[in-house]
Amino acid sequence: EDLEEWTEYRVQVQAFNAIGSGPWSQEVRGLTRESVPSSGPTNISSLALNSNSILVKWNEVPQQDRNGLVLGYKVLYKEKNLDTPMQIRTVEGNTTHAVQLVELGKYVLYEIQVLAFTRIGDGIPSFPPILERTLDDVPGPPVGILFPEVRTTYLRLVWQPPAEPN
Repeated sequence: EDLEEWTEYRVQVQAFNAIGSGPWSQEVRGLTRESVPSSGPTNISSLALNSNSILVKWNEVPQQDRNGLVLGYKVLYKEKNLDTPMQIRTVEGNTTHAVQLVELGKYVLYEIQVLAFTRIGDGIPSFPPILERTLDDVPGPPVGILFPEVRTTYLRLVWQPPAEPN
């Protein structure tokens, strides 16, 4: 009991009776089963590259917390203060520790976390989430443009502000 996941243990057994102890057995090695990572990747960082993309970088999960063979990472992100599910970007393999999130909203604050996964499942996301805002950009076009009054020598034009004011 209380053994660590995905850890090799070496065992020797010795029998004894009322007369004394016998010789030790040969050493036997055993490996406990794989599990999910018990912590997230470390040193998560981000950089807004432009108005619709963010570069996210991270370091590996510490060796003692991997609990198996790390098959890849998932970057979880969403707009801060919106009650929406996290979006997920999967990075296969354990050699890439960066990803560019694209098609993001302009001048939007995102919260970002990274987790590692094994064949057993997803590990614990990095905590606390990091925050990064995409860069500012030109505004979108005005919306709801109407001509409510048209005369021979003038007209009145009304519109609503852009949906993406930036």
